[in-house]
Amino acid sequence: MRHAYCENITLDELAAIRIKHPKFNATVLLQGSQLIEFSPANNNFNNLLWLSESAEYKKQQSVRGGIPICWPWFGDLNKNPTAIKQQVPTPQLAKAHGFARNLVWQLGNINENNDRVQIEFELSHTPETQALWPFTFNLVARFTFSDTLTVELITTNLDHKEMVISQAMHTYFPTTDIAETIISPSDSCEVVYIDALDNWEEKKQIGAIKFTQETDRLYFFTTTEAANNYELKIKTPTQQLLMTNQHTNSAVIWNPWIEKSLRLSQFNAHDYKTMFCIETANVLHDSISLESNQQHTLKLSLQLA
Repeated sequence: MRHAYCENITLDELAAIRIKHPKFNATVLLQGSQLIEFSPANNNFNNLLWLSESAEYKKQQSVRGGIPICWPWFGDLNKNPTAIKQQVPTPQLAKAHGFARNLVWQLGNINENNDRVQIEFELSHTPETQALWPFTFNLVARFTFSDTLTVELITTNLDHKEMVISQAMHTYFPTTDIAETIISPSDSCEVVYIDALDNWEEKKQIGAIKFTQETDRLYFFTTTEAANNYELKIKTPTQQLLMTNQHTNSAVIWNPWIEKSLRLSQFNAHDYKTMFCIETANVLHDSISLESNQQHTLKLSLQLA
């Protein structure tokens, strides 16, 4: 089937879908269903996502930038709740952030018109995944592009037994100066975080979130406005964004700073000055338990403020 705005392309070893629309340009890799570009016309077609200048498009290797998908566990498996760790039969083979980001997803529905494009990618269980994660499942990444971006990660437990997951949409953002970058939760939010760089100690966030050193924090938001729903205002020297996260109370905020930047793949020594991550997540006590045939949708929306 021919589409007005979508085309198949190849970036080195990886297949991708490129979308050129009057309102935006976007690029999604089939490996990992990883969005690496969303460039809206109302931002002069500049990418709202950070993508490393040293990005490599290789099989079985997540690209540094955009929105990698972490599933069915986030980060180091050993740092996950016991209910998740106990489900993995071969923990010694469990790579950080799960397996979804390194597998090729199937292109699903494409709906396009003059106002927006909605495109879906799908991942289901295989003998390969069941060796790592002994469940039958269906996972859908749904992208809705227009003046704004919406990403939904939809997990369905097709197994006969309960399945517990942690997950994240690991969004990389650009900035011209990390020292002048501010993330502000709404005034109605009570915010605490687990500091992964300080013995996983729980701390209370006072005021806006800023970057002055290596940052690796698991944030938890309690709002009086709506359960499992919070907003973050993002301010950099050149733009302001509004990020809305739904069906979650948690996020991971990350910047590798100076020393770790030297050890990261596809990352230049000074890149920490021009990027940061806000990962829409379900982590630790915000993990998701799904009974047989139950479904959960993690959702993020991004727009210029």
